[in-house]
Amino acid sequence: MAEAHSPEDTLDCLGAVLARWATGGSAAAVAPAAWVDLLGSDPTEAELRLLALSGQLLESAIALPTTERGALALRTLPDLPRLAPGTVPDRFRPVLRRLQHDSNGADWACLLHLLAARGFTVHPADWLPAADNSELPDVYAPWRDWAAMAHGAATSRGREIDEINIETWDLFYPAERCAALKALRRLDPEAARALLEAKLAGEDAAKRLALVECLSIGLSPTDLPLLQTLATSDRAPRVKAQAVQYLARLGAAPTSATSNDDAAELADYFSTGLKGGFKLKPLKTTAQKNRRAQLLSNTDFASFAASLQFSPLELAQNWPFASDAQLDQVLAEMAQRSAPDDIIAVLARHAIGNVQTCIALASRLEPQARVEIARYLLDRSQTFQVAVEVAGAAFHGDRDSGLDHPLSLPAGVRLMGELRLVRSLEARNDDKSDSQAKAKRGALGDELTAIGLLASNAGARRTLDLLRAADLLNTICGLTDMIELNADLPANTGNP
Repeated sequence: MAEAHSPEDTLDCLGAVLARWATGGSAAAVAPAAWVDLLGSDPTEAELRLLALSGQLLESAIALPTTERGALALRTLPDLPRLAPGTVPDRFRPVLRRLQHDSNGADWACLLHLLAARGFTVHPADWLPAADNSELPDVYAPWRDWAAMAHGAATSRGREIDEINIETWDLFYPAERCAALKALRRLDPEAARALLEAKLAGEDAAKRLALVECLSIGLSPTDLPLLQTLATSDRAPRVKAQAVQYLARLGAAPTSATSNDDAAELADYFSTGLKGGFKLKPLKTTAQKNRRAQLLSNTDFASFAASLQFSPLELAQNWPFASDAQLDQVLAEMAQRSAPDDIIAVLARHAIGNVQTCIALASRLEPQARVEIARYLLDRSQTFQVAVEVAGAAFHGDRDSGLDHPLSLPAGVRLMGELRLVRSLEARNDDKSDSQAKAKRGALGDELTAIGLLASNAGARRTLDLLRAADLLNTICGLTDMIELNADLPANTGNP
């Protein structure tokens, strides 16, 4: 846009453009003067370019926050920050747009981690993150902050350095601040905690919660004083609750008469054996089962173990997995919320064949442990989709990690058999067979997408070669976008 035309002038011109479009007419003749050369001479192309420019202006270049009196206060946004990695080559952008449209949030986040591992980010014209999307690679933090700024009244702080400390704290926007604090926490946990102690009180509740969550990295007894202060004195209930969860993981959760009574009542639902084990007491009514589940949901792991006269380790080692699937899930959620890291690792090993328990515990495990569990499940006939839920982005910790031979795994062998069945059904060319083939294609498409998220670059290329050799690519036309993207996308060796 030419500098001689202010955003206000350009926005005013769009009124005439929208009026022409609303009545079904051409609007290129009344377009903002600064855009005339950009629209070109072809009438059809000019309308399309005008539509693109108008949408870009209204959605990305100008913010219209409402003032306290309800009026619109026009504000020009700064340029979108340039991310350190390069954007994907243009030839990959159409498939990324399709995948973004068709993928659920978890699959899209996993794909972004795969791209980041290869040294790429998506093009900002194809996708921009929401300000509160914390599941993304940290490289997108500047865009998250830009999105937050687009809906608020913040202005650019002109930060020129990436080191976060007391002096530079206010130069960081929220998402970049959390990313920098996590990095500092991994490098120097004490310095990160000291920085939080100094600056946390000056942030609002949502920002305090996001910053406190950074303490999950390297959580240790040295964090107890800060956590105890937050648990008793913070203004926000969610911050208090998060602090209590971290205290529970450190074996220092605050207790009350109510929590002690709950733990004692909970113990009555179990019977301990002479050899240190225990089992579930049979329950006669749904109300009893619901009460037991409620008590487990309100109790931390250490308190539950103590009510049974066990240590947390003994509870983890002796829990009767597979006796009650719903109860296994509740215990896993309790552990995820309040058990120390070493107990989480023991539970994961003890319940490694229990898929839902592994999924519930996954977020507390180190990336390599998540990958090992996912590989174990795949070796024992679990689906690729389960592996994505357990490990997801952890499969792509570096430029070319991932599954090298997906179709040799039990799930891959099963997938090939199902694809051959679909091909045979389609060959019959009757309504019943076509309906059966269509139903199977949907489920198989999810598995193919999961392979694309889990495979290494070589593994993705090998998968396509095997599907081609089996003459199955026509059967799954349109379902292999994720695998093809993985197979074709090289590592961007020009970036760290």
